[in-house]
Amino acid sequence: MKFPSGNRRITLVVSPVDLRSGYRSLSAIARAALDIDVESGKEIVVFISRRRTCCKVIWCDERGSATLIRGLHVGRFESFLARAEGPSTKHFTAADLEKFLDGDPIYVKRSGLLS
Repeated sequence: MKFPSGNRRITLVVSPVDLRSGYRSLSAIARAALDIDVESGKEIVVFISRRRTCCKVIWCDERGSATLIRGLHVGRFESFLARAEGPSTKHFTAADLEKFLDGDPIYVKRSGLLS
């Protein structure tokens, strides 16, 4: 199994999620709350815990579904401030995802969702 690459949309859910949930529950949250179909194989979704010390990344490929759990021993995952009336998400690149998973700061341009 390889970490997904290619032309996939990466969505960071900036609202904290209970990470005791597994792939099926997180996928259902992505579908119901964010209208993201992880099963399509075109999406990667990143969920963050309330304390921002743990995150789960979910995706699918042609062989099945996957969940990556990343916990930081030192520091916290980047905090994003969001003001949105709807779902709180931010799309970013694979390079941004790698930096985020290492606990590095991510600099993103303002969009309609984040202001």
